[in-house]
Amino acid sequence: TFSGNSALAAGAIATGGTLTLINSIVAGNTASASNGPDVRYHSGTIITQGVNLISDLSLSDLTAGPTVLVGDPSLAPLGAYGGPTATMPPLPGSPAINAAAMLGGTPATDQRGLPRPSGTGPDIGSVETQSIVLRPDAKIRMRGMSAFKGDNIYRAIHQAKGQTVTTSFKKERTKKRVFYIALQNDGNAPDSLVVKSSRGNKRFPVKYILGGLDVTSEVKKGNFKTRTLAPGAEIYLKMVVRFNSAIQKGKPKQTFWVTARSGRDSGRSDTVRADLKSPRK
Repeated sequence: TFSGNSALAAGAIATGGTLTLINSIVAGNTASASNGPDVRYHSGTIITQGVNLISDLSLSDLTAGPTVLVGDPSLAPLGAYGGPTATMPPLPGSPAINAAAMLGGTPATDQRGLPRPSGTGPDIGSVETQSIVLRPDAKIRMRGMSAFKGDNIYRAIHQAKGQTVTTSFKKERTKKRVFYIALQNDGNAPDSLVVKSSRGNKRFPVKYILGGLDVTSEVKKGNFKTRTLAPGAEIYLKMVVRFNSAIQKGKPKQTFWVTARSGRDSGRSDTVRADLKSPRK
């Protein structure tokens, strides 16, 4: 995929020998006037195989046909869409999707290492569109624990043992417990996470902190939304629970839960929890 490039002459490719284009996108490039925005032919031979998508054939010595489509490929902005490098995947409705020819040398994976093809045929260009998976992953650990619990366990209700931390307040002077909630995008597409938590009470007051900012009110109301997270990215929410010994009445045990919900699909969520017990008399 050649897109978003610019040059004085030939925005993407200048030919001088033998150029072979195979199932490639050359689109959205720019050059100075009369200098070929995408492919600038000077001499030599251009061979097209499979199906190529080029947005502007000016000065390319190419003509539209079975191996050369002309049009806007409708690509996403250059960004992190999985894999080790930035890419520009075709957006839904792109003419590049399922439009490439399945040739003998067609790679089994795309630039990101994801399977190709994933639909009725391979996509034109370096990136193969995949079925979008939206998967929030919430993990929890208490200060002093070496590892998070709940990694790759996706249960929004009836949390598994692996998603729960249990602790009790003893008769120590500082009646406080600090927890860290990792909010991760385990899907294969960028997503923001909407976070909601239990509210606590006067006996077990709770505070939520993110990046040094107090976000307690927004989190309790379910109005807190993270920035857009690339696949695999995560942020950390700090949960501080105190025991107010001045409040004598109340249940001896309090459960705190934190739910991370996909900003793109509210039906996708994951929850972790902490069970706290008051000191024994």
